[in-house]
Amino acid sequence: MGPTKINELRTWNCQGLGYPSVVFSLKDLVFFNKPKFLFLMETLVRLEKMEELRVSLQVDNCFCGDRVGYSGGLAFLLNSSNNACIVGHSNNYVGVLIEEPDHPKWCLTRFYNFPK
Repeated sequence: MGPTKINELRTWNCQGLGYPSVVFSLKDLVFFNKPKFLFLMETLVRLEKMEELRVSLQVDNCFCGDRVGYSGGLAFLLNSSNNACIVGHSNNYVGVLIEEPDHPKWCLTRFYNFPK
């Protein structure tokens, strides 16, 4: 098995964080699964809204890629107890270098791109 357990990372195409039902589902996901890392695609919100969401989820850190017009938007959320560093990003991906006790450094890349 790799350096992290599957329940330590969650990836979700949330298709917009402007809907209360989506935010409620996201809060449930974080509360019950307590992932070390959370990657959200298609947030469809501006950076200020992601900051509000980060606070309400009680997550220490959030790297956000702003939406472009009325589409896109990425967010990578983690707590400060996780030793991670953003090593690359664009409107379509986030690359993270992760260090964990008793494991070698490893790189996590999450992306979202157009289907064409």
